[in-house]
Amino acid sequence: MNQICELKNCTGCFACMNICPKGAISNNDGYPLINNDLCVDCEGCKKICPVLNPIKMNNPLKVYAVWSKKEKDQKNSSSGGAAAVFTEYMLSKNNVVYGSASMNGTVKHICVDNRETAELLRGSKYVQSDIGTIYKDVKNKLNNGKEVLFIGTPCQVAGLKNFLKKDYSTLFTIDLICHGTPPIKYLKEHLASQTKKEWTSVMFRGQFDWFLTAFMNDKIVYQKQRFHDLYFMAFLEALTYRKNCYQCIYAKPTRVSDITIGDFWGLNRNLLKNSYNGRISLLITNTKKGEAFFERNKVDFVWEERTIEEAVNPSQGNLIHPSIPHPDRDKFEQYYQKYGFEKAVNKTQIGKNVKIKIIKDAIKQSFAYKVLKKIGCIFINRR
Repeated sequence: MNQICELKNCTGCFACMNICPKGAISNNDGYPLINNDLCVDCEGCKKICPVLNPIKMNNPLKVYAVWSKKEKDQKNSSSGGAAAVFTEYMLSKNNVVYGSASMNGTVKHICVDNRETAELLRGSKYVQSDIGTIYKDVKNKLNNGKEVLFIGTPCQVAGLKNFLKKDYSTLFTIDLICHGTPPIKYLKEHLASQTKKEWTSVMFRGQFDWFLTAFMNDKIVYQKQRFHDLYFMAFLEALTYRKNCYQCIYAKPTRVSDITIGDFWGLNRNLLKNSYNGRISLLITNTKKGEAFFERNKVDFVWEERTIEEAVNPSQGNLIHPSIPHPDRDKFEQYYQKYGFEKAVNKTQIGKNVKIKIIKDAIKQSFAYKVLKKIGCIFINRR
């Protein structure tokens, strides 16, 4: 067997690798690589591949604007801290949570059973998380009587569900409103070009909101705001996602999980009963199980019910359609093969825009600019 589904459609969920009884499938830069010497052509991988066997989608039941009551969650979470609240609840009941963690110089899904490790799950990673053989571990925990919360992209949730082959009353799934996932190699190349220091974890949102921040343990070794950072801007402008992300079958109002969470872009804050200037999460319950799970946790949220029309709005594009590739997407791919990440992005319009932004901001911060501005002699384009 050479491949499972067409590579252009592969989401990198790795249900195939988890189900293979012979260990014949490995992760090759986010795509399954089949060892034909080990493969016995049982086609178990094809039978559970979500691309070949689409999973049932759920119509939204209720929509909420939510934020955690805890100041720590408000400060350190990417939006309203919804995932943090659910994680804390599961751990308080001696159960487990699976989610994406930035650690040891990579991003991967891990199992969390204590509050200290749970901090690794906090924040957006803006890179594809390596699932590894986590689905197998989820199944073992469920079969051993644990309640399990799984948080991931919609395609990862679909991979887990197809792998399990049945619904567990003790499994709760949360999918993220996903723009798309770049491969981890782009981030590694970028940071290697920007700093010679080793790094263990990265952060894009939360405590240092809208900055790409790399840490060596607790020490910051690299930090740039989004408009000055090539990787961050390439992500935000949809230049660097996997090919399948631009035709994502999960980017629509019907959802694959029990609960969907993300930033509540487009929320009319003037209509909120509880005035709040901080980050707010959009939370959509998609199943009765998801609604019941949210009911268990409402006491730890400030929450208000909203309408599906307010949630599915032009500012929340990935609830309507897949991300639209940047016009220079093909150019980036061609240049990447020749020059690597940094030069490839610099040769696109995004690279040019970042350079212009850096120069303009440097001018604005200069002593001369401040003096001229004070006496009213500045006519620089303020875009």
